[in-house]
Amino acid sequence: IDIDSLQNIKINQNNLDRLEIYKKEFKNKNFCFIEDLIDNEGFDLIKNNFPEKKYFYAPSDPFKNYNFGFRNYKMLNPNHFQMKNSNYIEKFPVHKKLYNFIQSFEFKNFLNSILSKQNYSNSFIISSYASSNSFLIPHIDSVYDDENKKNIINTIYFIDGLDDAINSGGTGIYKDNEFNEPIFEPKKIRNSMLIYNSKSSFWHGFKIMKKNSFRFAIAA
Repeated sequence: IDIDSLQNIKINQNNLDRLEIYKKEFKNKNFCFIEDLIDNEGFDLIKNNFPEKKYFYAPSDPFKNYNFGFRNYKMLNPNHFQMKNSNYIEKFPVHKKLYNFIQSFEFKNFLNSILSKQNYSNSFIISSYASSNSFLIPHIDSVYDDENKKNIINTIYFIDGLDDAINSGGTGIYKDNEFNEPIFEPKKIRNSMLIYNSKSSFWHGFKIMKKNSFRFAIAA
């Protein structure tokens, strides 16, 4: 990998031009969906260097049937990150660069612009590898009724997957916990991001993925 090329992860200019649209959508719905998040050069770099499945550990939650890895979270010191299996990410300089991008001023400013200039910053990142028969049962985030956490935003960056997004791990927003009343279901997941307010009462999840499907994603 050309190390100099690792500097090329940046937000697609079209999305910077559409900030007011995303801001209005989030204000009205408590979520928004952004396509083509990263510019083409950076996206190709990310997609082609995503870690192999063997670097992800098996699910332990019966409601979440897909593999996780590269867990990165802040503790009491907001400037200090701890990473589970941190030695692994050193094998993947592009993935590490993407994590740094999510923690960067550029991404923070982009997100806060959508969230009406509130002072949100990153506190947690985790990567996931989903494939055939993976699923996420519709649920409301556990922080919904946590009075100690007033303002929590979740972002899911879908790096790659099939064009058939709904059967390839495309996380949707629902009124119910059985996928019967969709509020939003993505038509595309490759290089896209779902942003939603974790304190909202809607449900989110994805249906059982079809045979030979896959989904690479990062939640933060």
